[in-house]
Amino acid sequence: MAYGANAQNSKYCSETEQGRYEITLIDDGTYKATFNYYDTYGMELKSTQGKWTIRDEGFYGPAYRLTFEFTGLNSNLPSMKFTCQYDGYGQLQAIIDSQDRTWNKCR
Repeated sequence: MAYGANAQNSKYCSETEQGRYEITLIDDGTYKATFNYYDTYGMELKSTQGKWTIRDEGFYGPAYRLTFEFTGLNSNLPSMKFTCQYDGYGQLQAIIDSQDRTWNKCR
């Protein structure tokens, strides 16, 4: 795990007009993760599992990226990558997906 990951059981959410996406990162040494999609009424439509890692992929300076690798039945799906955004204390506060959507900690 890279500097400042500190993602123990953290949930990050992104909402669209169609519903809400949620990623849960579990940092108990297993680095398991879940990816859930809910409709606008809060009904779960899709749930998948995976593993997550955070690595510094910067060349001229630090640039931490979170990678979600699908496991199980969905292991053939391409991984999802997010840019990590940290607060002043080095805590992961948000992730940004490839479509430039910011996923903040869920409430």
